[in-house]
Amino acid sequence: MTEDPKSSEGVTSAAQGPQTVPLVIDRIVAVIVWGALIISASCIAAIIGIGSWDTAGRLLDRPLLGAVEMTESLLAAVIFLAMPYAQRQYKHVVVDILYQTFRGKVLWVARMVALCATLAMFLFLYQQAMSGALHAYGVGEVSSGVVRVPIWLAKILSALGLLVAAIETFRQIVFVLIWPDFEARRHVQTQAETAESMEHM
Repeated sequence: MTEDPKSSEGVTSAAQGPQTVPLVIDRIVAVIVWGALIISASCIAAIIGIGSWDTAGRLLDRPLLGAVEMTESLLAAVIFLAMPYAQRQYKHVVVDILYQTFRGKVLWVARMVALCATLAMFLFLYQQAMSGALHAYGVGEVSSGVVRVPIWLAKILSALGLLVAAIETFRQIVFVLIWPDFEARRHVQTQAETAESMEHM
């Protein structure tokens, strides 16, 4: 008795359907996280450029005025824009001595508490950072000196980094609740990639 290819195809599609949704969501959030990381790298390049310009100017007795303010603002943007990637790669600090003693349901509860607390903190910091950024934009805050660089831009980038970190944390909470197997596989894959990269260093 031969199997009906149409019925077989229907079963396959139904089985793949539930996995397609988390995969699409995960890829969309991944693009957003990588976008924030690319902007963070661009800020690092800007800091290097400002430092080089200021150093060369000092040698010629013409330092770049406002270099300190620009560098400080960009450093904050670098940190907060890279935070979503650290959250996605599970690179935040973990108390291993305590965490490794948890098993089963206790481990799941501990992880959910940690994720919810992290989400709350990211949202709180985002609200504070965006409020400060909008105020800086409203008053037209710029660096002193010949090059009038808008300081408010770096503050807005910092706030957006916190927002993206909150989005990634919320994704992790949803996946742990709805698609735990998918998130567990992604976690294991991330750890394997990290271990492999450490071996090549």
